[in-house]
Amino acid sequence: MGCATARLEQGDLHPAVVAPVAAAPASPPAASLGDRVTAAGTDPDEPRSALLVGTWSEDFENRPGCQDTIEVRQTSDGLKLSGVDCNDNEPYDFQEASFDGRHLRVLVIVPATKYKLRYSLELRGRDQLEGEVEVDGGGTSTTYKVRWTSETGP
Repeated sequence: MGCATARLEQGDLHPAVVAPVAAAPASPPAASLGDRVTAAGTDPDEPRSALLVGTWSEDFENRPGCQDTIEVRQTSDGLKLSGVDCNDNEPYDFQEASFDGRHLRVLVIVPATKYKLRYSLELRGRDQLEGEVEVDGGGTSTTYKVRWTSETGP
């Protein structure tokens, strides 16, 4: 499975997807977030997106079994999201990622089931993202509460 990377610049409403990038099979797909986002009251030399860097564990309402972790890394192209399905260790496909300094939105495709998970999360302090995830799969769409907690944040 190839790795797709989306580059977002501040103000982009419809990010373009860059051609697939060759990656080792164990390397998770990554979505890119522009690192030029700042929010009122923050140091303009330290973008708020830096608060997302680290490893995040997911608490997904009504999800039995394992717990996913998502890694956010800083690269020269901005922030990259990656993670694998804790059920089968297959890399998730991250798409349509955006962060406005407060809200993280991202579409995650589960390779094995083709389920689409649309996350809408709000940054709470330095160590939590809370919100909802709309799960579209198996002919139904259901919305759940979700929380990501930083394991290694700033």
